[in-house]
Amino acid sequence: MTSELQSSKQIYDFVIIGSGFGGSVSAMRLAEKGYRVLVLERGLRYEDEDFPKNNWLLWKFLWMPALRFFGFWELTLLRDVMAFSWSGVGGGSLGYANVLVDPDDKMYEVGNWAGLNEWKSVLAPHFDTAKRMLGRSISPSITEADKIMRSVSEKMGRGSTFKNLPVGVYFGTQGIEVDDPFFNGQGPLRSGCTFCGGCMIGCRENAKNTLPKNYLYFAEKLGVEIRPEAQVTEISKAKDGVGDGARYRLRYKNPKSVYRSVSGEIYARNVIVAAGVIGTLNLLLQCRDVSRTLPELSVRLGENVRTNSEALLGVTDLDPASNHTEGIAINTVFHADDVTHIEPFRFPEGSSFLSRLLVAPMIEAGEAGVAYRLWLLLLAILRNPWSFIKSKFDPAWGRRTFLILLMQTEDNLMRVKLGRSLLTLFRLGLTSDRGKEKQVPAEIPIGHQVVRAMAAEIDGLPMGNIVEGALNASMTAHILGGCLMGSNDAEGVVNKELEVFNYPGLYIVDGSIIQANPGLNPTLTITAMAEYAMSGIPAKN
Repeated sequence: MTSELQSSKQIYDFVIIGSGFGGSVSAMRLAEKGYRVLVLERGLRYEDEDFPKNNWLLWKFLWMPALRFFGFWELTLLRDVMAFSWSGVGGGSLGYANVLVDPDDKMYEVGNWAGLNEWKSVLAPHFDTAKRMLGRSISPSITEADKIMRSVSEKMGRGSTFKNLPVGVYFGTQGIEVDDPFFNGQGPLRSGCTFCGGCMIGCRENAKNTLPKNYLYFAEKLGVEIRPEAQVTEISKAKDGVGDGARYRLRYKNPKSVYRSVSGEIYARNVIVAAGVIGTLNLLLQCRDVSRTLPELSVRLGENVRTNSEALLGVTDLDPASNHTEGIAINTVFHADDVTHIEPFRFPEGSSFLSRLLVAPMIEAGEAGVAYRLWLLLLAILRNPWSFIKSKFDPAWGRRTFLILLMQTEDNLMRVKLGRSLLTLFRLGLTSDRGKEKQVPAEIPIGHQVVRAMAAEIDGLPMGNIVEGALNASMTAHILGGCLMGSNDAEGVVNKELEVFNYPGLYIVDGSIIQANPGLNPTLTITAMAEYAMSGIPAKN
């Protein structure tokens, strides 16, 4: 067996699990250093024209293999949170809202990592690199929703905090294809943004700076192999005798297969887990607690998961002529108070599936139980039944509604672990525990205040969401943490170089190693952390 493996091409210097921001940065930087790299991605590979024209094409939009939906948006409902995540070559870049902001300085002062490094100064050059690679520029447009928010910010005495955001979009001449504008002509052809609003259902216009147009583009030019439709199910130590320095064996399957059997096996000298918080925690918890292939993973795996203290709300404009679907996904932000950031966002014309699925009348119920919350929701519906019916069935409702993303730097924590519940259909799966201290909030009063004020600006309707309203659970597009950083395995899962304790050559490089709420969209922070981690790996001899 040894000679067969050594002569084959199935031993890699690095195997990377996931092709999002952490995985893509890792692939390119390791290839530059001379390593043989394989990226295993459970999702599909997309060309621009492959993305759905609207998010009602559920089989192309949602990632739900049990229903044979192999899109790129995944909704994971745990007891305390509904989290969004993504699949596909390019990971979260395929569906994120383009925002590339520096984190609040408070992020560097809390969490397990605070005393392990001078993080702000150490990460500064890596933030600069990430901004250059992701093509960061300031959004040039202001939509009607942005104007409404600006008016509210001024009335709250916070007008000076309103600003256009830096984003990863090419703002050339609309719809005109040009030679690469970001990498001295060495990158792919690009086209100017048409402000169609389609950023989060997959940009079909070649304007969004997704990872296949930067990091992954150059990684493949450097020889990185990307294998889509390959979902890793197990990591284990390679047995003695495999040879050629292989330390780990990875087993994977094709998620499209109706059978559960393993469809591939790979050996690696080093492994980088970059499957996103949900994917990474699920894989590593399974390896520690079920298959027992990595039994020495820290007992702290799954602790201190954060939601970026987020809430997703909305406003419906009652003016039948209004249209809030045009523009890039997110243009602007303002600081409602010293810890709260508010951003309006939108889906394009005809893509109201998620909005209709999740919105509900806004109620204030504090920490009340499910029964009382359902009663309040029913009363709110009965007070304005026609508006509720329109939110589910009126074809024009989607274009008259814009959504609100609230994020806070306030620290809050929960634990994610393996367990059985109604939400897992009593099969072993991820569950959550909010704990007793620093609980993740569902209802955030300042968010309700701002949304009600924005609705009042246009005589519109404030909208909550069904997860918060009925379940007292939060909703987040930016779930973070779960892999604590520490000085040893009693304190954390990884060291400050992001290498896993007790498993040399095994790294975690994705949102699960973010140690505090950035308070703003965390994409740039994850990218900078990946650049930092790869800078510490020496070039191949």
